[in-house]
Amino acid sequence: MLACLSAILPMASVLSATTFAGIVAAEAAPTPTAWPSGWDDPRFAANTASGPRYNTRSQIVTWRGLTVIDQSGNPSFGYGNYSLLNSRIRTREGPRVSGNNILIDGCYIEVAGLGDDHADGIQAYGGSTQADMTNIVIRNTTVICTGGALNAGIFFADHAGANLTLESVYVDGGASPNGAIWLANASGDVGCKSLIARHVRVKSDGIYGPHGFRLDPIPSLCNIIEWTDVCWDDGTPIARPV
Repeated sequence: MLACLSAILPMASVLSATTFAGIVAAEAAPTPTAWPSGWDDPRFAANTASGPRYNTRSQIVTWRGLTVIDQSGNPSFGYGNYSLLNSRIRTREGPRVSGNNILIDGCYIEVAGLGDDHADGIQAYGGSTQADMTNIVIRNTTVICTGGALNAGIFFADHAGANLTLESVYVDGGASPNGAIWLANASGDVGCKSLIARHVRVKSDGIYGPHGFRLDPIPSLCNIIEWTDVCWDDGTPIARPV
């Protein structure tokens, strides 16, 4: 897989990294429950079939209106400096966050693990040393874990150190042992340094009990800038972690 990472596939528009804030602002402003209703949501009617895509350049690329069905076990998209818009994904591994300037907006992400591959809907990975990933935005997006070997719907760990915004997001962790959203923070290994969470709904039927939105084992290592309308899927509020 590493041999193909430097290849930017067609339909990716290359932009200056300084335009990331403009990309976020230019897309439709999020509203509560603006996430896709499912695989057949009308916004995907004109999508184009695609394989996984990766960006390892310093310039931002934009992928829009794609449908990816893939069982390779590789991340469906990655790794930094990319915008993934109005796309639907049915894979063993969802998008990978391993860099700065990432916008996932208007997407439907469905994952199922296989064998020892414990699937994550969206995973942030920083490697063996502490990273500081800036400008990570996930909004207007649905993440569903459907079965097989699972880990979590959204999983930020492994020194990712992300500065993360979740806005108008629905995450069903299914039977994932670590629940819908786990932003893991431990001494010397911070998965999420700062968090804005607005209009988030979660569902979980984990084998170790329902876990909705976790920042353990040390939640205080994450600077929670905002925690607004974060609830279970039935509307029951989830308390801000402390």
